[in-house]
Amino acid sequence: MAEEFVVKTIRATVGGPSTFLVTSEKAGKREQIVSSSAIIQNALLPALLSGAKLDQLVLVPGSNVIARVYAFELVEGPAPIFYGGYEVTRIATQRKPNGTDEHLEAFLKKIDEKEEKTYNVYDPLLQQILIAAFSAKTYMKPPNVPRVDVQLDGDEIVTVTFGEKYHSESK
Repeated sequence: MAEEFVVKTIRATVGGPSTFLVTSEKAGKREQIVSSSAIIQNALLPALLSGAKLDQLVLVPGSNVIARVYAFELVEGPAPIFYGGYEVTRIATQRKPNGTDEHLEAFLKKIDEKEEKTYNVYDPLLQQILIAAFSAKTYMKPPNVPRVDVQLDGDEIVTVTFGEKYHSESK
């Protein structure tokens, strides 16, 4: 992808990969690209939060898999519009004394409710998004509180979506 694009949504699912919804204003299209790399997701989270325009992204030939993210700068533009029914209110870490079972404890509150609920999150890609949503609160002011959309399987978070409302089809 050698055209300018903006990351609009990042969705992580347990076991990966993460899906990135990107738009190209010049080409007027939306595309879904994927990566199982935590470093790629971690690099694209600030792009999502700042609205940065990325000039170039390399995909694995013949696929929609991200091979490389080229250098980009953060911008001060309009704040992203966050879709989702949950706010990450607190975070903590857990691990057993022997160093095993290390995971993130994410405290989520449904929007317009007072009670929060604790979720144990083991998947590194989900952890990164939840931490980014929590951290983004330090520089975003209400009413634009960073929200996430979560899919649950019982009491386990299996998918976290951060950014604009996610549509599964490419446009």
